[in-house]
Amino acid sequence: MPSKTREILPIPAILEPDGKICFCINLPDDSQHQAAFWGALSALGKRYSWGKPLTADSETVAAFWRELIAQNYECFRSSQLMTNKGCGDETPIGRRLTSNGRVQEQFVQDGPWTDIADDPRFNGGFFPPLIGPDGDDKKCAAATQAQAVLKQVTDDVLANETIWGTVLTLITFLATALSVFGIVGEIVAFVLAALAWVIISVGRTAITAALDADVWQRFKCNLYCHILDDGSFDESHWLGVAQRVEVDESGAAEQWLSFLLTVLGPVGLTNAARTDPLAPAGDCSACECNEPCDEYLLIFGTVISDEDGVIVIESENDPAIGNQNVTIRFGTDGEGCCYLSEYEESEFIISSDWVDCDGVHVFNPINVTGQCWRQIAKATEVGGGGFTLTITRFAC
Repeated sequence: MPSKTREILPIPAILEPDGKICFCINLPDDSQHQAAFWGALSALGKRYSWGKPLTADSETVAAFWRELIAQNYECFRSSQLMTNKGCGDETPIGRRLTSNGRVQEQFVQDGPWTDIADDPRFNGGFFPPLIGPDGDDKKCAAATQAQAVLKQVTDDVLANETIWGTVLTLITFLATALSVFGIVGEIVAFVLAALAWVIISVGRTAITAALDADVWQRFKCNLYCHILDDGSFDESHWLGVAQRVEVDESGAAEQWLSFLLTVLGPVGLTNAARTDPLAPAGDCSACECNEPCDEYLLIFGTVISDEDGVIVIESENDPAIGNQNVTIRFGTDGEGCCYLSEYEESEFIISSDWVDCDGVHVFNPINVTGQCWRQIAKATEVGGGGFTLTITRFAC
């Protein structure tokens, strides 16, 4: 039988370094492979792995590694974030507000930005729904109530001249006024601080002049056309409201309504619509939600049918790559936008390149309905089979 040998590592010059670094390791998504990884790593915690012959330094280095491995294993088990200060130190080094309203944090210099999980605007509690069956009547009552309470908050802010002196006084007043919709805490304060200076620069006078009755009527219809049957907003439909504001409004009116929507998030907007569970019925008869969005450029694919806003497209072979592809751009010049109320793929397609109304490419988005898009591009792997897309779209 061959003799068993063990790799002996040289004793480091510094037995117990003070600093730590962080880097990412990709592990297989399999418990046995993961166990093998930690088992192999545990050799660093054995005194006989360090130096020959064994000395007191061998045990010192091994003990240092045993503690470090234990910390990292606990970090791994609890899915804690690691920073350049070591495992378990979860203090972010940066925070930012993205264009889609999400607050993100960064824990490592030049590292990834991650959405904050406990943002009350997205993950807070919803108020109880309005009384009555789901459907158009509840949607209209909820949209009417949301418009009314947000207009009242706006009127209170604009009527109080004293709070417009500094960003701090405006933030303090708004934090209190909007807390009735269940969105409170440091994340909300951060969003207010990030955006309040924009509102200050636009000015109380300009906002007051811009927010006329027509703006509020369009806003109510916007809410009604995007709200769900139970009188709530998920993230995609909340984004649809925000995108419609950008289409409908401009200047100070757009700035103020976009500000409100960002601070509220889908949870705050839903709670505004559910402030009073006995809200009276509204009148949404003047709201035209399904204006057609008929013009498009088809780059790849064959239209099977196109009727009443529903287009069915069959993929075609892309000879340059050898895969199946559907690429559609909305508008006569490919620079328009359509609102997607429904979307279906005949089979799951891995590769997708969507373009929003600002021209930003969004690869493999999770939620696509309830939003406005400029382009949809789906493609299989090389040699993949054909597929169809069914898209229900209206004007943004």
